[in-house]
Amino acid sequence: MHDETDRTRDAASSSSQRATEPRAFTIDVTQAASRAEASARSRLLGGPTADGSASLLADARSAAERGERVAILAPASSFTAARAEMRAIARGRLSMVAHALSGNGGEELAGLLDLGWGVLASGSPEDSFDLAVIARRASEDSGVPFVVVHPLASAESAAGRMFAMSSFPVAEDVESFVGPASRVRPRHDPAHPSLAPVSDRGFGERLPFALGAAMREYGAVSGRVHDAAIRHARADHALVLVGSGAVGDALVAAAPSLRELGFDVAAVNVSAFRPFPGARLVKMLSRALSVAVLEAGDEPISHAGPLVREVKSAFTDALTWVPGFPGIGRVPKLVTGVTGDRFGLEELAAVCETMLASETGKRTFSFVDHEHALPRGPGAPRHARDASVRFLLDEPAHAEPVVTLVSAALAGAVGLRAEARVSA
Repeated sequence: MHDETDRTRDAASSSSQRATEPRAFTIDVTQAASRAEASARSRLLGGPTADGSASLLADARSAAERGERVAILAPASSFTAARAEMRAIARGRLSMVAHALSGNGGEELAGLLDLGWGVLASGSPEDSFDLAVIARRASEDSGVPFVVVHPLASAESAAGRMFAMSSFPVAEDVESFVGPASRVRPRHDPAHPSLAPVSDRGFGERLPFALGAAMREYGAVSGRVHDAAIRHARADHALVLVGSGAVGDALVAAAPSLRELGFDVAAVNVSAFRPFPGARLVKMLSRALSVAVLEAGDEPISHAGPLVREVKSAFTDALTWVPGFPGIGRVPKLVTGVTGDRFGLEELAAVCETMLASETGKRTFSFVDHEHALPRGPGAPRHARDASVRFLLDEPAHAEPVVTLVSAALAGAVGLRAEARVSA
């Protein structure tokens, strides 16, 4: 019998399936987040090019105080420039969801972690829809605002804009899952969360339970499994790759091919940064020989990026027997790396070889910094089923209809679900 922390993507097939819309849509993360808010009957402020998020946040704050169900969509950089307003919303214990549109998903993440908001990291358009709905439910259950970081959201960024064929629950099921808008209390209501006679830390302790319940129950709506962190393998493996957002999604997709190359490797995708599932990650990772934590963005003056810092902190608590953490006698060999905007199977094979190297081997690396690069590993197996097509277009406006047309043709002709990345 598998522990709850070891649920895999395969478990989605055993979830209680609810009705989903009969066809897949070719959609990007911005459209997916907007669609989720519409299904939840939420008023959405802003847009992909919205400026002045401080004023947007002020408008959203006023709406939430009146008891409206409200969400904000804007570039991630604009949220990190409005930290004072975001802290005020958290102190007010107001339920709302902010959608932060990012490049590779790691650039502004650290600036969102100390504001008192729940923070989730999406990896794909389907993920963006699901996490938007989950965040809505968890925020209204806990009284804590949430920000969902959506990567690959702009063709102008180096990472590009991602399109993928995605299927979604019908709007009626989403609305039933999040509950009626009347459950959002106006500020003057005696039942409003801001009036609860409990300290901020005590109030925040409700958040892991609210988020966990929302993720579990959403499986019955979508047929997809979500958790704060999911290990995508059923058995113990010597090597484990850990990532978040778009990086975590790529690691999960690459793990089977890496096993075909002979590496005894599993992947863990972390979707929650606040609350961070530190104790559960230790339980998932502590039996491995070596763990590699990969992040898209680099912090060259810092010791490491936010995910690496959280993982190391969790192992420190476990090693010193902090209550609530599993007691451990050793820490796996930890390897940390920066992926940049794009990476492939050869780079991940090199990571696996580094993890298997002696204790004097390289512990930090970068796919984008030649001075800290790894030797290239073996390529993909000859029987790999992935295929890629590249188009060069004169007009950026033509990209979206071309992606939609090609995706539909592949789905109809050979039953393939396509993903695309558009760069200006």
